[in-house]
Amino acid sequence: MTQEAVIRRYAGVQTFLTEGCLFLSLCSIAEQVANMHVDILSAIQYAKSEGWIDQNNEMTEDSQCALLGFLTGKQWHREELSDLPNPVPDEMYTVEKWCRDKTTHFRRRFVDTLAKSVTVARGKLSGYYGYVYES
Repeated sequence: MTQEAVIRRYAGVQTFLTEGCLFLSLCSIAEQVANMHVDILSAIQYAKSEGWIDQNNEMTEDSQCALLGFLTGKQWHREELSDLPNPVPDEMYTVEKWCRDKTTHFRRRFVDTLAKSVTVARGKLSGYYGYVYES
């Protein structure tokens, strides 16, 4: 691999990953659905090249669904939920949205990409994103 390729692949990755909780949650959904591992660095590089991750490391609803589509080959839509349905449908994959002051953190209900999230520990669960793909 050339230095240019290494630069494209690694430049700024650590900065992104500290703010990449939603992106990593989406990758975990893709792994669960497709039953395969996601090459995180390649996914970051591709998502940035497609404009799915902006310069503030944020993703729109459309870009979240586009990333899931790219990683799984399926068509996705996102629902914003204040509460989860009981039971959660098998075809729905959820991400929790936590808020504390001006900080937002996203995590799956069963796993967090941060070992000790202060936002989760001292913040408030403000809602959910439910991702559903079309069969």
